Amino acid sequence: MNNGVTLSATDFERQKNIQAAIYTAAIAGVLLLLVFLIKFYQPVAITPPQEEYIEINLGSSDVGSGNDQPQLPGEPAPAQQAAYTPTTAVPQATSEPSRDIEESADNEAPPVYKPTVTRTDAKKINEETKVERRPTTTANTTPTPAPP
Repeated sequence: MNNGVTLSATDFERQKNIQAAIYTAAIAGVLLLLVFLIKFYQPVAITPPQEEYIEINLGSSDVGSGNDQPQLPGEPAPAQQAAYTPTTAVPQATSEPSRDIEESADNEAPPVYKPTVTRTDAKKINEETKVERRPTTTANTTPTPAPP
């Protein structure tokens, strides 16, 4: 009699495990199918519109203050490059030492006066008066704890 009850209990557990495995496999299969079928698209990048600029020629000098204005719009012509000519060093025949002093004919700057040095003599210390030094005592005042 016990044998019949245990047989049906093990059969029930087996059926339950098979049914759980089928449900698990079905859910995993559906998720795997969704992964392959659903595709996430990257959004299309919108390119900004091309901005239109106006080219302004301010002249031919590096500073931009020339009188050379082209009448026809378009690409500027390539600049002509001058050939390099090395300069020769000229020896200086002056015997006067060079100074880094800027001389001016204007009398706008005030004259610079050298300050006069005043010497103050040290006062004599009264030798009869002496400083008395007191001995410093350091009192060790650490509180002692009361016994419990």
